Amino acid sequence: MTILREIAAPFVADPAAGVCIRTRLKGLTAADEAVLRRVGTHLGRLAGADLAARVRTGLGHDEDGWAERKRDLTVESTARWAGSITKATHDRWGLARGAQAAPAAYCPWQERRYPWALTRSPGRLPGWAARPRSGSAATATP
Repeated sequence: MTILREIAAPFVADPAAGVCIRTRLKGLTAADEAVLRRVGTHLGRLAGADLAARVRTGLGHDEDGWAERKRDLTVESTARWAGSITKATHDRWGLARGAQAAPAAYCPWQERRYPWALTRSPGRLPGWAARPRSGSAATATP
């Protein structure tokens, strides 16, 4: 026989401390802001270069290529930043490829779902040719 535990009263959990996102850091000096801008520019340049390298490899990529790109980035940054940049590049590449493939995947589905509509020219669909157009003389009241 299994003994079931007693169900506790419901409660609202406190949010995690590190989840809060701020648009502006407070209490920074002008020197701090300058350093953050330079770091952001540097990391942005590295991310752009990594994305360009990933695009150049095309569809033929593997873990060795990923590791090589990470090693190249580690020369100009830390291993942690390089890992974050290559991961973000991989995610962006996947999203872009998915966006490219979406219209191509949609067309066969549309052709299977609505073959009758795609084989007729506009204005010749059943029921539409016989209907008077709004604003025409046929619909005007005497």
